[in-house]
Amino acid sequence: MTPRWKSLLLLLLAISSAACFAPAIQNGFVAFDDDDYVYANTVVSQGLSVSGIRWAFTTGHAANYHPITWLTHMADVSVYGLRPAGHHLTNIILHSLNACLVFLALGRSTDAWGRAWIAALIFAMHPLHVESVAWVSERKDLLCALFMLSALYIYGGYVKNRSWPGYAMLLTAFALALLSKPMAVTLPFLLLVLDYWPFNRFANPALGDTLPLRVRRLLREKVPLFVLAACSSFITLIVQARGGAMNPLDHLPLGARLGNAEVAYALYLWKFVWPLHLSPIYPHQGSSLAYWKIVLACVTLVCISVIAWRARRRAPFVLAGWLWFIGMLVPVIGVVQVGYAAMADRYMYLPMTGILIAVVWGFALLYEAYATYAIRGAIIAITIFAFGVCAFLTQRQVRVWHDSESLFKHAIAVTEDNAEAYAHLGVVYLGQNRPSEAISALESATLIRPEMKQGWTSLGVAYRMVNRLPEAIEAHKRALSIDSNDAMVHSNLGYAYAQSGNIELAEEHWREALRIDPEHEPARRGLAKYGENLGF
Repeated sequence: MTPRWKSLLLLLLAISSAACFAPAIQNGFVAFDDDDYVYANTVVSQGLSVSGIRWAFTTGHAANYHPITWLTHMADVSVYGLRPAGHHLTNIILHSLNACLVFLALGRSTDAWGRAWIAALIFAMHPLHVESVAWVSERKDLLCALFMLSALYIYGGYVKNRSWPGYAMLLTAFALALLSKPMAVTLPFLLLVLDYWPFNRFANPALGDTLPLRVRRLLREKVPLFVLAACSSFITLIVQARGGAMNPLDHLPLGARLGNAEVAYALYLWKFVWPLHLSPIYPHQGSSLAYWKIVLACVTLVCISVIAWRARRRAPFVLAGWLWFIGMLVPVIGVVQVGYAAMADRYMYLPMTGILIAVVWGFALLYEAYATYAIRGAIIAITIFAFGVCAFLTQRQVRVWHDSESLFKHAIAVTEDNAEAYAHLGVVYLGQNRPSEAISALESATLIRPEMKQGWTSLGVAYRMVNRLPEAIEAHKRALSIDSNDAMVHSNLGYAYAQSGNIELAEEHWREALRIDPEHEPARRGLAKYGENLGF
């Protein structure tokens, strides 16, 4: 393909991607990590600075270590301030760049530029990518993909030239990906998949006379990459454990995690084909997940795996795409459970590319094998129809992210028993001074999941706002029964007691809050206002 044609196709990709996600510029920030990442973050909201750069590389804030992500948020604040339109624009630009890199990386690796462009166009427009693009806080997904795709493009050149500068560039791109989001740890495995197809290096006699010898040399070639991945994984586990983001086995048994993982794999495939009822939160059903769903998901995965294996000689791209999809999701499939979500659309941002390879290259094989106008016309019609449906559904899903209320109402509408969505909606209503609606949403959250500490805490605040003090005290006590070492809950209970006239108990809980967190300002203010003897 000539450089002029490549430039034209890249331009069309960028325009199509930007047009699909353009409505996001009209969206605001949402009360779903955007406060923690941007507008209420005291460091990020100051823009780029020397102290901010130092903080980015030393903090584990938000239970993650991703300094590059923090730096881009700071840079956005320096350029756009806290106007959300600019932050959304940066995400749209990054996604468009990623679509172009999918085209370049797949085209360079396979020399099938037409197929690479179709795969990249679906990547650019697919509704499953809305969460990663329309959610400002998910900037880390876009940055990680940007550097991972750059690494894949660089690797295509390295395989042909085997130069040390090329390998150094590969390591650099990988390091930047890891510093953007640790999900990039799968890159060494992904390169081995590419060694199988399209590079066919496992059969390369230059790497050894036998298959075991060739495998050892390909693994040895990637040792520095595995070392970087191991270091990133170690840091991530420490940061997430300290941030309280990881669920212990006694909260969520291993059997429930494995069952959910199987179902999640199958649902990711289904949502790729039928991207409706997308939600920012998919509640984890734990041990109550229906057994038939696990069995059906397991049968589906085994059948696809068998088909991919049996097609490995005539259509090796099917097995390569399937391994890409399965392997890239391993860090986020829920065996090591972070939070209470069963799955997340954002996790499919790069793993989807494996499915695109299998589908697009598969349709191309059918197109070449059957010369009849009817078959080829049907394939072209299906492709055009898929583009149109993707564009329509993507623009509709982007508008769901317009504001916090519409986002969580949508999550409640398209899922069942979504305690997290009800709790988030209740907090949004509290911020809008709508306590009656907040109480309704938070009561639903605590009814669905009685062990939700944040739900009881917010419900106690809502009760206080309408002067239902006995219920407020009881709600805060329920929160303390779940976690007695939370300074904010003790402080809130202190205010509930103070509002009901029991200053002695109020002071007791404020002092307990300060014992847990000596810098807890609400408890200090409570003691300053009501306490007779501050004692510090």
